[in-house]
Amino acid sequence: MKHIDNNQIFQLQKIAEYKERIRTSGLYQYFTDEKDLKEKIKKILIREFTKENSEDLNNECLVSSYQISPVFESDVLSSLDKNLISGDSWISLEDIWIDLDIIVEERDAAGKLKRLSSNISRICDESISGNSIHIVGGETSGKSTACKKLFRILHAENFFPVLLSSKKIKSVNTDDLSNKVAQCISEQYLGFSQTQAKKIDSKKIIIIIDDFDQTTLSKKYALKILSWLKDSYYSVIIATATSYKFSVLENTSDIAILREFFQSEISELGHKKRYELIENWCKAKKYDNLSTDQLRHAVESKRTVINRILTTHIVPRTPLIVLILLQAIDSGQSADLAHSGYVRYYKFLIDSAILKNLKVAEAEQAYALLPEVAWAIYNSSSMELTADEVECVVDQFASRRALRKSGLFAILEKMRQIGIFEVGQEIYRIRHAYVYNFFLSEYISRNLNQQAMADHVRDLCLNAWSRQTANTLIFLSFHTDSMIVIDSLIKNLNEAYAAAPQFEFSIENTEVINRLIEQIPNQILDETKTKERRNNRFDTHDRIDASERSAMESGPNVMLDEMDRVFVAVEIIGHILRNHYARIDAEPKQNMLEVASNAILRCIGSLLDKLSKSIDTIVDIIQTALYHIEIKQNPEYKDKNNDIREKIARQIVFILTAGFISYCSRKLSRAVGDENLDITYQQVLEKVPNSMKKYLDVMIKLDCYRSFPLKELDEVANLLKKDHVGTAVLRYAVAERLDMRPPENSADFKKYCDLVGLEITPRLIERQRLGSHTKLV
Repeated sequence: MKHIDNNQIFQLQKIAEYKERIRTSGLYQYFTDEKDLKEKIKKILIREFTKENSEDLNNECLVSSYQISPVFESDVLSSLDKNLISGDSWISLEDIWIDLDIIVEERDAAGKLKRLSSNISRICDESISGNSIHIVGGETSGKSTACKKLFRILHAENFFPVLLSSKKIKSVNTDDLSNKVAQCISEQYLGFSQTQAKKIDSKKIIIIIDDFDQTTLSKKYALKILSWLKDSYYSVIIATATSYKFSVLENTSDIAILREFFQSEISELGHKKRYELIENWCKAKKYDNLSTDQLRHAVESKRTVINRILTTHIVPRTPLIVLILLQAIDSGQSADLAHSGYVRYYKFLIDSAILKNLKVAEAEQAYALLPEVAWAIYNSSSMELTADEVECVVDQFASRRALRKSGLFAILEKMRQIGIFEVGQEIYRIRHAYVYNFFLSEYISRNLNQQAMADHVRDLCLNAWSRQTANTLIFLSFHTDSMIVIDSLIKNLNEAYAAAPQFEFSIENTEVINRLIEQIPNQILDETKTKERRNNRFDTHDRIDASERSAMESGPNVMLDEMDRVFVAVEIIGHILRNHYARIDAEPKQNMLEVASNAILRCIGSLLDKLSKSIDTIVDIIQTALYHIEIKQNPEYKDKNNDIREKIARQIVFILTAGFISYCSRKLSRAVGDENLDITYQQVLEKVPNSMKKYLDVMIKLDCYRSFPLKELDEVANLLKKDHVGTAVLRYAVAERLDMRPPENSADFKKYCDLVGLEITPRLIERQRLGSHTKLV
C-alpha cells in the first residue's frame, strides 16, 4: 500500500465527503465522542486507500485464491440498503444477517407439486448441484440480501459467483453479455483483467442476477438471454418480484426455460425472524457492553414497538422495513419521532422516500396534493384512478391553490419513480397501504369541521370491524385529537355486550370451569431451554396473526362480529392514547381506558355465562369427537377408555376457557399498555373489582413495563391461588415474560416461578448433565 501524501488533501476531501453523507442521510446523526467520529472517518479512508492501491497487489497469488475485491466487499457485499442511514455504515450486512424463511417448490413421488418451508442453505445446495434457481419475493423482502449471502457461500465453496446487474443486460448479443460478465469479474475479484476473466472455466462460474425483472429487455428476449446464461455457465440464480412470475406465465410459449429453474419464494418476516434481526441489530449497535438484563430489555422493548406497528398489516413485514423502523426507534431524540405514537414511524417511512428524492418546494406540493389523490382513490370503486380522473383532481387542486398544473403532474411522475405509486401505464394506485392511509386520514382531518365529514367518521366508527376502516381511524388519531372519533368509539364500546356481566375471578363466575379439573397440571420451565420455548411462542403468534388477518379480510362474522368490534375499538383507543398521551386531559384518558377495560371484561363475561349454561353439552361433543378419532386410529379399543375420554374433554374445555381469558386480557394490555399512562391505569383500576384490578395491573406490567412486577404478582397470586382458571392464565403470562425477558440472575428466575407455582428444572442438575463448563443461555 502506498504512503499517503503529507499535505493531507486527500484526507480532508474524504472527511468532507463523509460529512456530506451524514447531512443527506435524512436523520440527525450524532457521535458519542470525538473518538467515535475519528473511527468512522478512519474506515472511510481505509476503504479509499484499498480502492486506490489494490492493483499493486500480487496478481499471481490472488488468482489461485479467487480473492474478493475489498471495494466490492465493503461497497456491495457488506453494505446495507441505500434506504438505511449512512451514519450506521459501521454496521455491516454480516452483522445483522438472518437466514430468511424460504418456501421451495418440489414434486413428491407421485409427481404432485408441494410447497415446503426451507432456507438459504437449500438454495445453495441446489446451485452447487448445478441447478438454476428462481427466487421470488415482494418489495423489500430481502431478495438482494439473499443474493449477497449466496455470493459469499458459493465463493466459500470454491465456485466463482458473479453478481450481474440486470441493468447491464441491454442487448441479446451474447458476446456483449460475455464481456459484461468478464467486466464484473474484474470488478468483483482481485488480480483479474477482463482478458484474464474470459479465460476462467465457465463451469466454475455461477451467475447471480438480482431484480432480473427490471432489465430493459422485453420479456421474450430476457428469457432468451436467461436460456443462454443457463447453457453457458454452471448455474444461474435470478431474483424477481412476485408479480413477475405471474406476468411471465401469461405467455406460455416463452416460459419453458423458467420451468427448468428450481422455484423458491421468500416468506414474510415472522415473529421468530424479527426477534433474531432485532437481537443482531442491538448487538451490532454495541448494546452488548450492557448487562444481560439491559440487553434483553433493549431487544424486547424494540420488538414490542415493531410488533405493534406491524399489527395493522399495512407495512410489508420484511427485513428492510424492520431495520428502518429500528433506526427510527434509535433516533427517538429527534423531535419528529416519539415512542408513544406509532403512526410517527409510518410518517418516517414516507418522509424517507419523499424528502430524500424531492426538492423542498416539490416536497411541499407533494404533501399537499397526495391527500387529495388519496381521497379520490377512496371514493373510487377500484382503489385506483385513471389518468383522466387524476387530471380532474389536479385541475381542482391547482385552481383552488393557484398553482401550475404542469408542475403538479411532474411531481406525480416523481412519486411514481420513487415508489409512492404502483408502476403501470395510465393508472394511479398508491403502492403501500400505510402511505394511502396516512394521506387519506390527513384529508379527513383537514375537513373534519364539515358536518358531512364528521358524520362519515361516525359511520366509520360503527364499521370498525373492517381492517381498512380500523387503519383509517388509527391514522386519523395521529392527525387529530378530535373527540368525534373518541366519543363514537366510546359509544360503541358501551353498547357492546351491554347485558353481559363484567367478568371477575370469583366463585360465581369460575366455579363451573374450575370443577372441570381436580388440579392444575404441573407446568415445568427448563431454564436452559428459554430460546426453544420462545421460538415455540413465536410460531404460535404467527398462527394467531394469520388467523386474525384472514378473519379481517373475510368480513364480518355473525358469531364474532361483536367481539371483533370490541377488539378493534380497543386497539384504536390504544393508538389515540399513545399518540396524544400528553395532550389529552386526565379525565378523557381515564374514561377511554375505563370503557375499554369494561368492554373487554363484559366480552369475557358473556362467553363464560354462555359456556356455564351449556358446559355438559360441550364436554359431550368433544368426548364424542375423541371417540370417533379413537375408532379411526384404534378400532380394537372402541368400547374402552370412556373415563379417559371424558377427562381429556374436560381438560380441553378448561384450557380453551383459560386461553380465551388470557387472549382477551392480552388484547387489552397490549393495546393500551404504556408506562406513560401509569397514573391513568391506577385511577381506572380503582373502579374495577378487586381481583380483576390486581390481575389487569399485573398483566399490563408483565407485558409493557421494564421492571418485573414482583410485589403486584405476589398479591394477585395469593388472591387467585384457589382459582384454577385464574392461576392458569397467570402462569401463562409469567412464563411468557420469562421466555421473552429471562432475568440474568437464576435466583430471580426461581423466585418468579415460585410465586405462581411454576416448576423449574434444577439448574445444577442440568449443568451436571450437560457438562460443568456448559454456558446456560
